[in-house]
Amino acid sequence: MAARFALLFAAAMALGAPAHSADSPPTAKASLTPLSIAAIGKNTFMVRDPLIMIFSDGSPSFTVPAGFVTELGSAPKELRDSMAPAILHDYLYWYQPCTQEEADAVMYSAMAAIGASRSTAAAAVQAASGTGPAAFKKYRERRRSGEVRTLTEAYAETLVRSPNFTASETLESTLRKAQSSAGLVKDESSSPAIKLTCARLLYQCEACRDQTARKKVPKARVAKGA
Repeated sequence: MAARFALLFAAAMALGAPAHSADSPPTAKASLTPLSIAAIGKNTFMVRDPLIMIFSDGSPSFTVPAGFVTELGSAPKELRDSMAPAILHDYLYWYQPCTQEEADAVMYSAMAAIGASRSTAAAAVQAASGTGPAAFKKYRERRRSGEVRTLTEAYAETLVRSPNFTASETLESTLRKAQSSAGLVKDESSSPAIKLTCARLLYQCEACRDQTARKKVPKARVAKGA
């Protein structure tokens, strides 16, 4: 029965398309802790243990807190098979400690950390550059309206152990029930130090910079092949 409430994913099971000899993974200076999540509804997941992206050079790490609830609304299709990077990406879009472009660069680095190929990671960045701005704006507006997507530790345990779990539960209904039971954290904030890491990863991500440059080219120039 417990398997019905909690699905544990090892990072090795969260790989995207495998790399080939002619398409080797980009150099990664980061690692991800094993992913532990619970399926709590239809396409709705809750982080069971903190998901942490750690850097070998001591740069400030990213931590998706336990209790964070996501339906991977910001994750492009190219990222859905890479659960750990997808959850990290959605967390950054929701908490917004950095810009949308920087969050996409973190996603690229996270995919490299789990062994995704350059082309797979670049395809995810390209997809995110198209849908990302709208998703980032929508999340910002929902946060401003008072929506919270992180459950308290006590409520998260109650939710996982509850016999009333139903696969038809949605993100919205989950959050409504949590709010009525005082099961949402009072403050969703992240360390300001990770802003530096966000900026550094964007600078290092050539695929991300290319996408940003393309968006800045006037449409008229693109039409002329400039």
